[in-house]
Amino acid sequence: MKKILLSVLAIAAVTFTAAAQEKTAPRTEYSVSVSENAIQIKPGESKEITLTLLRSRSFSKTTAQLGLSSSLPEGVTVEFSPSEGLIDSSVVKFTASSAAKEGTYTVILKSTLNNKIKGTLIKVAVSSIATATSGITAN
Repeated sequence: MKKILLSVLAIAAVTFTAAAQEKTAPRTEYSVSVSENAIQIKPGESKEITLTLLRSRSFSKTTAQLGLSSSLPEGVTVEFSPSEGLIDSSVVKFTASSAAKEGTYTVILKSTLNNKIKGTLIKVAVSSIATATSGITAN
């Protein structure tokens, strides 16, 4: 009997842990997350992150539009692939030209669904020297 009870408890613990690790859609509206909150790019290089949209049921069939709510540092460009449509995620590619101005900048990635706008902050460090960066998140 003890073995059966321990087995049931172990299965329940594994199931609960697995469920807690999954990201669930919000009850209303949608939420935005990114794979990295801070990136470092060397001049002449690119870096990709993933932007994910978690939608509630009422936003599940709404077209998304992705873009920027802030200006970019000199010599840095951003591409979204895809940038609009019935998407759940997009690859965001940051590219620093060889003439990009070095420094640390905050860039706001914007998403619009059903006339509702949300943004996420990304800390972008343009540097020819490798350093560790810390992350910032806002929804």
